Amino acid sequence: MLNKPDNQETIQGIQVLKKLALLTVLVTGLLACIIWADPYAEVDIQRHINAAILDKQALLAQTKGKKIILVAGSNFLYGIDSDSLEKEIGLPVVNMSLPYYLGADFLLKQIEDHLQPGDVVVMGFEFMISRNGEMNEKMLTAQFYPPAKNWIEFPTWQSRISAPLTAYFLRIRKLISRSVSSTQVEPTVEDTTNELFRNGIDSHGDLVSQDNNPSTGGKVIVPMNNDTDFLPVISCMDSMARIHPQVSFFYVFPTLSESGFATDKKFITPLTKQLTKEGYSFTLINSLADSIYPDSLFHNSPYHVTPTGRALHTKRLAGWIKRQL
Repeated sequence: MLNKPDNQETIQGIQVLKKLALLTVLVTGLLACIIWADPYAEVDIQRHINAAILDKQALLAQTKGKKIILVAGSNFLYGIDSDSLEKEIGLPVVNMSLPYYLGADFLLKQIEDHLQPGDVVVMGFEFMISRNGEMNEKMLTAQFYPPAKNWIEFPTWQSRISAPLTAYFLRIRKLISRSVSSTQVEPTVEDTTNELFRNGIDSHGDLVSQDNNPSTGGKVIVPMNNDTDFLPVISCMDSMARIHPQVSFFYVFPTLSESGFATDKKFITPLTKQLTKEGYSFTLINSLADSIYPDSLFHNSPYHVTPTGRALHTKRLAGWIKRQL
């Protein structure tokens, strides 16, 4: 008789949990239905820069034999002419670079299944990139390209549940915002305003949509606030190189404006010392000074060069790579 209140509380607790579980299923189902009916889904697949992963994965899969694979954030998107690099070195070049917010771990994992003995991976991660990147951006990329789910690490079981739900809510919020705003103009390579969009990528994986747009220079908008985020990136590069000893992994310092270096020098200098240490499984193929250029050669950030800067840096990159082959 004394146990009845305890038993009753247990029963009530189970009922509450059942209701919560049912509510979760209903909410998830509702979100899935809304997203399934999203009229902008196809628009995003055609426009969003993260959706360029579809084209890049297809390009990498169809490029057989020994090749050069470029991996970095947007400094490689803006800063490499892969067609010229291919002609200079005599090997196929695939630019697998995507925005830095996806994180170094994700960007390296996306190429791993296609690595073959003799391949050359050239990494050029920017100093402000982190190992893990932004979860929401990775989840969005996985919506465009479902296999990308395999490249996302969830630090806890809670994040494994919350990350997809957050991605759904963000997508619904965007849907609501679009429904009350004016219709967007379709971006094209020829226009003078749009830059980071899927169709702005050429057949090698380079971004070319910025070439018609006015330049604003290479000054820093958001300065670095630490040098610790990049340290796990170095470990990530080293780990990937160790796992694939039959593939050559090179690191090249990212293109950087003179004013960008001056602004973030106190953080970049110790990272440079860390990168020049011996014992890594990847090879550093240039110096920091090699990648620092005048502000006049930068488009709209300290990492994004103009077409003139791209031609110059590509020519020099070809020389650094050829010295290693």
